[in-house]
This record gives sequence, C-alpha cells and structure tokens, in this order.
Amino acid sequence: PQTGEKNDVSRYLVDFLGEEKLEQNYESRMVLGLHENRFSWRRYKDDKDYKLLNSFFPLMSNFSKAIKGRYLEEENQFRAYLKEVPEDMVFSPSGLKKLFACSYGFLLDEIFKLKHFDYSERNVFEWLDPGTVGNLFHEIFYRTFAEGKASLVKIKEIADEEIKKARELLASPSEYAYQAFYKKMMAELEGFAEEGFIFEKDYKPEYFEVGVGTKRGKDPRKNFQDPVEYQGIKLKGVIDRIDSDGAGNFIIIDYKTGSLRKPKKDDEFLKGDHIQHVLYPIMFRKAFGDELAIEKISSGYYFSSRRAFFTQTHFKKHEEESRKSFDLFMEPFIEAYRKGEFFNNANKACRFCENKPVCNDAKVKKW
Repeated sequence: PQTGEKNDVSRYLVDFLGEEKLEQNYESRMVLGLHENRFSWRRYKDDKDYKLLNSFFPLMSNFSKAIKGRYLEEENQFRAYLKEVPEDMVFSPSGLKKLFACSYGFLLDEIFKLKHFDYSERNVFEWLDPGTVGNLFHEIFYRTFAEGKASLVKIKEIADEEIKKARELLASPSEYAYQAFYKKMMAELEGFAEEGFIFEKDYKPEYFEVGVGTKRGKDPRKNFQDPVEYQGIKLKGVIDRIDSDGAGNFIIIDYKTGSLRKPKKDDEFLKGDHIQHVLYPIMFRKAFGDELAIEKISSGYYFSSRRAFFTQTHFKKHEEESRKSFDLFMEPFIEAYRKGEFFNNANKACRFCENKPVCNDAKVKKW
C-alpha cells in the first residue's frame, strides 16, 4: 500500500507485513522490530539496513544519526542525539507543552515533522473532533467581539453561520449527529453569554486573536510579525483575547474548551499543560509594551463549556513572580533540547498519541 506523503509513517506497511506472516524475511523483521519497540542500532547497523529504514522515512535526514546517538550512553536507552538541533526554532505554547509532556514526541512532530494517518473509526453519532470544535469556538468568539457589541442573539447568529460553513467543508456522518452537535453548541454558547462576556469588573474586551511572531493573528490593530525572545528562546502565538481598563492595565484571556483543570499550589503549570497564562503576558509586553504604555498585565483562563462549569481562573499575582516560577520549571527542558536530548515520558496520555507506531518506549504498551 502507498503511504501518500513521503514522510508519512506507514502503519499500513507494518500491518501488511504482520498479516502476511513475513516475520522470517529479514527486511520485514526489521520494520516489525521498529514497530514493536525493539529497534537497536547494534542489531541493524550496516549501510543496507539504514538505507532501507530511510526508504520508509525519506525526508528524515538526521534519523539514522539520532538512532546511533541513542545508544551512545549505556545508562539511558532513550537518549537521542541529533547532529544539529535547530538554533533558530520558534516555540509556540503548544510546541512547548509538547516538549514538556514528552520531548521524544516533540522530536518526531516538531523537528522530524512526521505526518500521521487518521485511524479513527467513523462514528455516525459524532461529527467534529475536539480540535476542530475548539477552532470553531475560537472563530465564533472572535467574530462576536470583533463585529460589534457582544450579545446572545449575535453570538448565536454567528454560530449558525460558522457551523454551516464547517458542514460544507466536512460532511456530517448523519443528520442526527449534525443536529445533536448544533443543539449542544448553542447550549454551550448560551452559557458563555451568561458568564463570559465580562471577565473582570471595570475591564472591557479590547483586542482579539492578537498574533505575535505569526501571520495567523486576526486583529488588524495589533499584529506583531516577529517572534519575541525570552530566556534564550523565541516565542510565537495567538492571544485569544485582551481586556483593558483604559488605564494601562490588561487581562489576557485564553479560552479552554476541554474539561476543567485548576492549577495547584505546588503545580501552577500542571506539569506544563497550562502555560499560556505566563507566556502570553511575556509576549504581549515585549511586543506592545512601549506602544501601549502597559502598567500591569494579569491573565486567566475561561473554560467555555458546561462540563467545565464555565469556570474563570484569574491569576492576579505579580508577573515577575510567575515568570521566576516558570523559568525554574522550563530550564531543564530547554537545556536538554539544546543538547539534543529527547526522552520518552510514558503516561496515560500515551493512549491518544499518534506516534505510538514509532515510539521506542516499551512502557507505552501498557497504556
């Protein structure tokens, strides 16, 4: 079977070899060994073998070097050295979150740029995946605030338009699934209209979808093209919403469409999953501090779903205090990245990981 894009990982090939029981064939054993997390450079080390491997990963010029490097230090079988780590790489919050969660996954997705096949089974009762739903929510929120005074009537009108656009791009598996999604979305937006238009008294929504270091920003009044530098790395991203009191004080709001997760006293960043509240103030101040005469920036999350009870989390402590905590949290990850060290971090999230076919951590199997 063909893989399509040249740098796609071919699970079709692995499945085919397994079904045909070709384990005795040397080349198929090599591929199956990689899939079963048994790949060892010592076992497959001649030119013929890694040329074969590169035929499956033709665009990953550093892959063989990384495999060699992983076995240079006996005490750590998951060590992976690249010949050269990109010095000018620009990190988005989602990229940093991936680095914190599993740096080996970051290596595959952000440096090797692996593409993945979609193996999800078609469900006639569900239409859009969580990521697409999140993007849809963001577009509805953006238009609601950007096109005039926000109201329940307006947000529902915009939602109706955007949901219909989404259906034109991606057909629903059934009319039932579409109607169920439509009703749920409208109910969610009613809850948002009751709670989310005003985040903090005396502050008004001012800027929306502000881009920093990216062309993906939508607010024409505030769009900073260049990445900003912080602690030796470059940052980019799109800030969902910025509220202002008109006196130089701002609240940066990040919308969350998933389940409610509140920071803990001993884990403000939830092991790297919630970092926008510290990153976006840094980016906003560096990009627009002089222009806007910024006095104070606080930040928060708005959990815009009923299952999260439309919770608002407002971080009011001083920016510098949050930055110092984040610097300590981030330092070991960035240090390892600069050395070209990438490690697996087997956890419950592995069950949803698209890199499982090429993961080299046997512990992932138990998830």
